[in-house]
Amino acid sequence: MYLLTVVGFGGTFVVFTFLSPLLTDVTGVPEEAVNLALLLFGATTVVGNLAGGALSDAVGTRKAMMILLSGLIISFVSLRLAIHNESATFVVIAVWGAFAFAIPPVMQAGVVTTAKQEAPDALGTASGFNIAAFNLGISSGSFIGGQLLTGPGLLATPYASIAMASVALLIAMVALRPCSAIGSANVA
Repeated sequence: MYLLTVVGFGGTFVVFTFLSPLLTDVTGVPEEAVNLALLLFGATTVVGNLAGGALSDAVGTRKAMMILLSGLIISFVSLRLAIHNESATFVVIAVWGAFAFAIPPVMQAGVVTTAKQEAPDALGTASGFNIAAFNLGISSGSFIGGQLLTGPGLLATPYASIAMASVALLIAMVALRPCSAIGSANVA
């Protein structure tokens, strides 16, 4: 599950780390409007956190991750398609924020469920490892984005995000056990 956390969450930061230059240099947004984009992204992450937790409770970790990662992939594809249109880009940023940050509560619930079954005396440790995996995803995604800037350039970042989210979706499909009941074992 920790690999899924790293790859699934890391994909967002390939693009997010370089969102400001993407907006100003490619979309043509004035620098003052970047703050609005970040505010919009941040506001929808709150919605995503709440929705992700509810979705996980309703359908289980595996199905929730498959839904959210599919939405994340669509968001990254849409970002690449919309990047030259300011209004469309802002809409995509809002949707992307919701999908990206719906993932952490699902992963945390899955980790806690697994820890309760496998190592009930180590719930805090399991949670700590998952938070570390999120941070590793953030740093690795940012690193990959930086490497792309020195190579193919800024417009390559959404493609790398698509690739990372697709790998995460494959991991979710293969590694997480199917189950939809609340509180049942639904993780690998």
